[in-house]
Amino acid sequence: MAVIRRKFEQGSALAGESHAAKKGSRLRWKRWVIGLPLGLTVPFALLVRLSTWLYLVKGFNGWIAVGTSALAAALVLAGVVAVVASKMGARPGAWIFKAAVVLLAVYAGYLLVFVSAANVKSPGLRTTYRDLHPVLRLSVSTLVLLDRDAVITDTGRAPEDYARMGLPTARTSAHYRQSDGYVHAVDLRTRGRGGIRNVAMQLFFEALGFDTLRHEGTADHLHVSLALR
Repeated sequence: MAVIRRKFEQGSALAGESHAAKKGSRLRWKRWVIGLPLGLTVPFALLVRLSTWLYLVKGFNGWIAVGTSALAAALVLAGVVAVVASKMGARPGAWIFKAAVVLLAVYAGYLLVFVSAANVKSPGLRTTYRDLHPVLRLSVSTLVLLDRDAVITDTGRAPEDYARMGLPTARTSAHYRQSDGYVHAVDLRTRGRGGIRNVAMQLFFEALGFDTLRHEGTADHLHVSLALR
């Protein structure tokens, strides 16, 4: 009976170890499936959020805010890649940081320069897109990547544009070119997009620190503006 009892206990112990091993394996897979995408998302979210914070709160020049944010995001991305590489048995090196810097520079450059024809109301807006403040441009382009149906309806204006649209001429407007040489406002289409998507779009910009106003001028739209510093 003692022999049978020992074998039973040994079998129970082995079964327990097997169950623990399977549980540990499932936890590791969950960390990879959830943690890796989250870790790779953080640097790109940091790029946008930090740039607005440095400009609005710390008073950084727009380009310095964007450049500093890109460098910080590259450091975070390099850290994430280094951790993944070490977990896979590779030895992280300086090349990881260099690659991260290049990737973030290319990514930020793309956001600052390019906007698809599908995301602007008229072709002329593509030529005036670069008149937007770089911090605002970075955030609008990020929205466009997240929401491929987002449409920019207006960027820069001159006083005579208000009369042409049948609106009272504004004495001051963030749509005018400001003292720093950039336009600080953009309008985004809300018509035909659904309430939830419009609220999400407005919350996106408010979370970044921008001023938003849902109103009608020539049509229902979301007005997003960046304070002048």
